[in-house]
Amino acid sequence: MRNSKKEKNQGFFCPSLFPKSRRGFLEIPFGWLFAIIAGAVILVMAIYVATQLIKTSGIESNVVTSKEIGIILNPLEISFESDKVTFLELPAETRINSSCDIEGNFGMQKITISQKVFGQWSETGLNVSFPNKYIFSENNLEGKNFYLFSKPFDFPFKVADLIYLIPKEKTYCFIINPGNITTTIRDLNLQNIINVTTQSRCPAGSINVCFVGGTTRCDIKVNTGSIKTVTKGIVSNSFEGDALMYAAIFSDSGDYKCQVRRLMKRVESLADLYNEKANFIARKNCNTDFNLARLMQDARDFSTFGSFSEISSTVNQIKIANKNAYCKLW
Repeated sequence: MRNSKKEKNQGFFCPSLFPKSRRGFLEIPFGWLFAIIAGAVILVMAIYVATQLIKTSGIESNVVTSKEIGIILNPLEISFESDKVTFLELPAETRINSSCDIEGNFGMQKITISQKVFGQWSETGLNVSFPNKYIFSENNLEGKNFYLFSKPFDFPFKVADLIYLIPKEKTYCFIINPGNITTTIRDLNLQNIINVTTQSRCPAGSINVCFVGGTTRCDIKVNTGSIKTVTKGIVSNSFEGDALMYAAIFSDSGDYKCQVRRLMKRVESLADLYNEKANFIARKNCNTDFNLARLMQDARDFSTFGSFSEISSTVNQIKIANKNAYCKLW
């Protein structure tokens, strides 16, 4: 019996499974070890390179898209036509940041694009600048589809085409008295701008824009009286003419003020050119009674004081003078 039990116990022991040397148990061939380490390094490098390529590709795509938007805007600025509309459809979810720089002769319009790549936003500090464009929009617009339309800014001569950028998904409800204050908007046939006569008819979630007096509670209030203002929350911006009224409605306050200062720089420069033209035709026995030097000074003062009170009066006088003049300047 004892021998039988001993034989059983010995049968469970296998020297090949439990070597006496621990060193032999942990030994890995050098070739295998080198292959594992080399493979890991190559894998890390491949992931890094792929990440950098995706990042670089995202930045290039953002810059290209920014330039393409600038090109798309060109048809909106051709000739003296007004109220032109275009539809901007981008291939990926996109954030558009339109900003303004006052430095230089006429300042700069800047566009920065960020697109969603593999579920994440591609960030870049690069932007594309345009010295001759004036875009009015909210900051950091997000979407794939946008409406763009333009209106000429005459002050008193044509100064520039103002361009408005609105996401398709954002709805504006204009609450108006019967009249033609938004006829140009209605004629654009923009699906995301609704004209109603009472606020109760505005769809849920829309941005309510009031053109009526009283105590109506609206997101944006427009005063078209003697002192023209657009008020968003507690911030009010003054305007003159429909083009600047829509600019104040559809843009951030800071960018609006910057763009208006850019426009006043252009007014000053154009007034100087028309003043030279007026002096030239005066030598041809064609009398012109314009006060363009005053307009130049008012435009310079606007950049400092930011008030339409003086310059608007000068603009109206020049507009009447040109209308009644035998030799018109524009």
